[in-house]
Amino acid sequence: MGIGLVILLGAVVGTVAAAIGTVVLRSATAFLTRRVTKGRRSVILAATVFPFGCLAWGAAVFICQWTINENVFHRDPGIGDAWKCPLPNGYALLTIWQAD
Repeated sequence: MGIGLVILLGAVVGTVAAAIGTVVLRSATAFLTRRVTKGRRSVILAATVFPFGCLAWGAAVFICQWTINENVFHRDPGIGDAWKCPLPNGYALLTIWQAD
């Protein structure tokens, strides 16, 4: 499986999980604040946006660690079929994942 497919699959799964989290958090917030009159809409809106904010934060962290690993440490980002890590004195680790 190529890196592009892994990233696409992660984005789809993350979006579906965030959508489910949005429904659950919005429903729970609406239920728990049903007697509140002031500021209820903003709290429900924050609970609705929160899962997608978490998804964006996770994507940003992944992109930052990917960039640092590639450009500073010269290592593989750790996704896809193979993972390589150079070691001192010319040695290296190579892991190849194989699905049976």
